Amino acid sequence: MTNPIYLLAPVVGFLVGGLIAATGVGGGTMLLPLLISGLHIHPIVAVGSDVMFQFFTKLWATIFNWKRENLDRRLTRALLVGSVPGAVIGISLLKVLRHLYGEHGVNQFLRTAVGVLLVVIPIFTLLMDRIKARIEASSIPKVSSAPDRSSKASMIGLLGGFLVGLTSIGSGSVIILLLFLFYRRPAAVMVGTDIFHAMILAAMLGLIHLQMRTVDLRLVGLLLAGAVIGVPLGAKLTTVIPSIWLRRAILLLLIPIGIKLL
Repeated sequence: MTNPIYLLAPVVGFLVGGLIAATGVGGGTMLLPLLISGLHIHPIVAVGSDVMFQFFTKLWATIFNWKRENLDRRLTRALLVGSVPGAVIGISLLKVLRHLYGEHGVNQFLRTAVGVLLVVIPIFTLLMDRIKARIEASSIPKVSSAPDRSSKASMIGLLGGFLVGLTSIGSGSVIILLLFLFYRRPAAVMVGTDIFHAMILAAMLGLIHLQMRTVDLRLVGLLLAGAVIGVPLGAKLTTVIPSIWLRRAILLLLIPIGIKLL
């Protein structure tokens, strides 16, 4: 426990928990670069530990949303139709790369993959925020029929599941943005549905990472201890600083971090 990594882990959890609550930016998008660049955790262990961290945090949030009925179960099922096979493909690719190139090779691949996502996702998010605002202002329905809704959700799930299975990034960033882009639902229901879906996905992937021995459970516990304190404080921070400005600042900060990982 005297290892600096474990001493700093609660601080990282505190920062990530607070920023998630204050900005709504995906947890994996912020936690993974901090684990890799800040705490110098091997990327494959960082991915596995991040997945477990996401499972526990999203389980907590799912209970909260379930009580308030902020879930669309049909949309969740449609997402899972695509995300489960997508996640299996993603984590299977990770296993193959690990087998072919060893720990060093897969870690180098993950550094590059995470770096690319940290450049692409913030730019994509900022653009989608503008597009979403224009769509919400229009009177044109985003989706017209139940089969169309299911097929779109499954394709969104396939892409997001693959990214989460490969890197742990995507559930709180790519999937939620695409849901807002293609569906008309109350914001609370969209967020609750995304969290519920991500919790199920993280549970499945977490078990696989445990089997692969790529999860540091002590690290996960310390991150969660910090996040428990950070989340309520982050929520209060939005009363002082507008959430939109915090969100944009974090997204812009992620781009140079991503470039550094490349």
